[in-house]
Amino acid sequence: MKHSSYFNKSLNKIADRALFGSKRIQMNYKFFKKLNVGLFFAIIGMVCYMFSLKSYVQDLSFEKKQLSSQLTHEKNQIVILKAELAYLNSPERLRVLAENYLDLKQAAPEQILSENNTQNKIRSRFTGLSKKAHKNKWRYKNSNVQTVSGNKKIAK
Repeated sequence: MKHSSYFNKSLNKIADRALFGSKRIQMNYKFFKKLNVGLFFAIIGMVCYMFSLKSYVQDLSFEKKQLSSQLTHEKNQIVILKAELAYLNSPERLRVLAENYLDLKQAAPEQILSENNTQNKIRSRFTGLSKKAHKNKWRYKNSNVQTVSGNKKIAK
């Protein structure tokens, strides 16, 4: 009998461990219930996040397609504008326009200045301006106002 009672006790221990005991089952049931509810809400949250992420990626993809089509359109416009610029600046076209619309004549030899004459003319123009500016520095000297029509007396 000793063997049978020992055998029964060990079977009871194995059964208790397998079934976690009645108190353990109740404690674990509450824990697993809370765990399942938490996991359920976590999964719902992840699904919502995945849908929002998917729509965000689709928006970015759409924007990328728009930008690439706009870029190709702009590149085509640049090619067209370069061709148009080359046509507008062509020497043959400009020569024909100049002949038709401008009354240009050949320069006479007396119109061409040497380098020294050009520098002297530039100096004389600038020195003349500086002398005039210095002369008219004080506009209200002697209570006279310099106007376009002449000098007028300022009433005090």
